[in-house]
This record gives sequence, C-alpha cells and structure tokens, in this order.
Amino acid sequence: MLLKKYDAFILGTYTWGDGELPDEFLDFLDEMEELELKGVVTSVFGSGDSTYRLFCGAVDELEAKLQGWGAVIAQESLKVEFGPTKEEKQLCREFGEKMVARLNVVK
Repeated sequence: MLLKKYDAFILGTYTWGDGELPDEFLDFLDEMEELELKGVVTSVFGSGDSTYRLFCGAVDELEAKLQGWGAVIAQESLKVEFGPTKEEKQLCREFGEKMVARLNVVK
C-alpha cells in the first residue's frame, strides 16, 4: 500500500446511509489495518448531508479507526456539505494549510 511510504497523510470520505463509511472505502480500510500507523500524523475530512442525524458520521468513524491504530490526529476533522459553499471551500484550503504547517513543526 502506498501510504506506508509516508510519515503523514490526509484522508477524506463521504458519508453514506445512516452515517456510515461507503462500501468503496472498506477494502482500503482492510489494507490500512495491516499497516503500522503508530505515530503517523493524519487528518480526516469529508462530506455529508446535514439533514441526516449523523452528519459526516463516516468522518468520525474513520478518525476513530486511525486513532485506534495509533495514528496521531493533527487537527480537528473537517466536515462539509455534499455541495460545499464558497465558505466551506475556503475552510478546505485552510484545512490543508494547517496540516502543512503542523508537518513543518514536526520536522
């Protein structure tokens, strides 16, 4: 898996159904479970529909799995609507910039 080459990464997912990870993501998660992620710096973002009870539940699930595998969550996850607004797009840019800034501090 390509991720094992990196000391840090950002993962994103959309939320499906009642706050679940999409089926397309499950094989990827199975492969990730076999990696040594202790101390690896990560961040998670995703989209969802705020009309559902568990807005962006897949983001929370993914973040919990990463923490359970020993990854270090570098910043609070970012959750946006499926059709992000101009403001949410700016939040996405800032999210990426914060991750880069944190990585520069870690080096």
